Amino acid sequence: FAYLARIAIPQAIASFNLAIEKDQAEPLARLGLGLALIRRGKLKEGRREIEYATALDPNNALIRSYLGKAYYEEKRNKLAAVQFEMAKALDPNDPTAFFYDAIRKQSENMPGEALQDIQKATLLNQQRAVYRSQLLLDQDQSVRNSSTAQIYSELGFEETALLEAATALQKDFSNYSAHRFMSEAYAKKDRNEIARVSEIYQSILYSPLNTTPIPPHIGETDLGTINNAGPTDAGLNEYDSLFTRNSNNWRVTALSGNHQTAGDEIIYSAIVDNFSLSLGQYHYQTAGFRPNNDLKQDIINMFFQWAINPQQSIQMEYIDNRKKNGDLRLQFDPDTYTANRRETDNKKSIRLGYLFKPTSNLNFIASFNLQENKKTRESVSAATATIDLINGFDDDHDAHNSELQLVYRTPRSQTIVGAGNYVDVFNNKDVTQLKIGTTVISDTSVSKKDKITHKNFYWYEMLDISSINILLGATNDDHDNNVDNLHVNQISPKLAVKSKLHNTSIKAAYFSTLKRPLLNAQTLEPTNIFGFNQFYDEINGTTANNIALGINTTLNTKINSGIDFIKRDLVIPINRNSTQVEEGQKETITKAYINWLPSTHFSINFSIHYLDQLREFDSNNVSTTEPLQMTTTKYPLSLTYNSDNKTSYKLVATYYDQDIIQPVSATQNNTLHDSFTIIDTVISYDLPKRNGKLSLIINNLFDKDFKYQDTTFRSTTAQQPSIQHDRGITLRATFTF
Repeated sequence: FAYLARIAIPQAIASFNLAIEKDQAEPLARLGLGLALIRRGKLKEGRREIEYATALDPNNALIRSYLGKAYYEEKRNKLAAVQFEMAKALDPNDPTAFFYDAIRKQSENMPGEALQDIQKATLLNQQRAVYRSQLLLDQDQSVRNSSTAQIYSELGFEETALLEAATALQKDFSNYSAHRFMSEAYAKKDRNEIARVSEIYQSILYSPLNTTPIPPHIGETDLGTINNAGPTDAGLNEYDSLFTRNSNNWRVTALSGNHQTAGDEIIYSAIVDNFSLSLGQYHYQTAGFRPNNDLKQDIINMFFQWAINPQQSIQMEYIDNRKKNGDLRLQFDPDTYTANRRETDNKKSIRLGYLFKPTSNLNFIASFNLQENKKTRESVSAATATIDLINGFDDDHDAHNSELQLVYRTPRSQTIVGAGNYVDVFNNKDVTQLKIGTTVISDTSVSKKDKITHKNFYWYEMLDISSINILLGATNDDHDNNVDNLHVNQISPKLAVKSKLHNTSIKAAYFSTLKRPLLNAQTLEPTNIFGFNQFYDEINGTTANNIALGINTTLNTKINSGIDFIKRDLVIPINRNSTQVEEGQKETITKAYINWLPSTHFSINFSIHYLDQLREFDSNNVSTTEPLQMTTTKYPLSLTYNSDNKTSYKLVATYYDQDIIQPVSATQNNTLHDSFTIIDTVISYDLPKRNGKLSLIINNLFDKDFKYQDTTFRSTTAQQPSIQHDRGITLRATFTF
């Protein structure tokens, strides 16, 4: 088993064979030989050895769990189910079989029953979420918690998923599975893109060798798809293998829809001994719901990982992301848009990563990123009847970012320290031209070269004192931006307390943040404070003081509920008419939810999302392009039914209520209001033997007209709105083999 842990497969096989020669009736040697053969890619031969081990020791629950895993790998789910049930009966206090059976049930469109098994496994595992077998006889590292996250996602229980993932990271921040879980929970939340892609970034750096495909889109922001109606969901959407073994896999997705929407994603992944790779390409295009609302995006991803030994691994990743689009902004009046505003955003990135685990409670990771980024924006207006005025920008960025992180755990505490260094050397060109046709007759564009630097250091201490959890921490950010004359050196304190009494947890937090520039919007720093998100998609240099309160309760195994309240006080650096000013903004965020599983086939989720954004600015620097105050409340009700014939039906009815105070001058405001209900639906069919899925996605089912200002209006890059005006119909097919 020591050889097996070091991926020394030939030596492991030789040792197990020698043990069998000495004692033909030794079940552990048969189990080990089976695991070694499976790791080498010989699934059938390995499964046969585990069957021998089961025959030699039929009352061993652990061996039966592994036999069930082998049957699952062979897509013989009925046989796998029998073994898992026998293992549960033989040792009802071992969480292993419950966890693996939950993954099987999720793959067979039974998320309700899968959730019950996950809850049982967690209870048996001393109230800690289960992510892999405790015994680790086959290193079990291929059991990725994305399967668990997918269970919650399919039931519509995103808030509960976020809470579970945050609790798991509280115990072990180096748990790559919990980071993937957290990323999945963030996937459908507005303004949380930094948190989502950062959690994926951290998960990949901490992950061991596996054949999990890395979708090209997974670490990218601003994908431009509405309600995940793209080639794949924003989450992982994968079919998990329960064994790490030499193999290769393909996943092919294609979609087609109205508004001239089309897309595809093709991923190849493989593992050979201590090497793994993932190659993928992503394409999505749409004409949008109005003129100049089109978008086209192409992403290529190449990922390579080498496990030097059980303690060390090296990663390399290359990403080429090319995007062009029109005016994607959603103003309150949908007819308010720029008919000839065009944007491009082309990025090439190379990342190197290193993981070192000298002991079981100490982890060190390092990451170095290089990126070339060319961004343009162009708007055309008529100067005269024959002359066009061109305004916009043409930016070239050469940036690099280095990050280090160390995680140290004891039974009652966890320390996370890290540092980063960001440098962006760029050429910014403010474009002002006069053209007749394609001929430039006047060019008064101004170019300037400069750089932005940012250094950061952070420390987080998590303490577990009986039923009370305490988080202490601080970050130091040193931001230097000569172009915008912005120089900030800030220490941001972090303090949080969480207490659990019976089935109810109460948490409170105070924390400050500085929005810093990030490559690919990713950071290794913890993205949340006991489940409260730290990083929002805001303008670089924004400072925020946050006060947060939350209560979560589990009424029984079928009902979870909770409420979070966050008060944010922001100072935002704004460039108005070539003058740098600071603008205040106050935000109030309230989220309440209730998740109910009335039966194993049917789930209900109801939540309330309240966001009030109030700008505070000097009357001499009034912007009439952004709201003075915007209050948005959403009431989504989600109903999901999973049938026995592998078909699932999901209906989401969301009531929106929005009030806006819109400046029209320094002394005059307009009041805007609209309320409406949007209904979205998804019908999915799981292909037999986990060979893929077919989905019909309809957004805005009844083609509802409405007026709505998207809450992402202050994000640094153009984003597709979270809802769309016209009915959107998308057919998506995913095949795995």
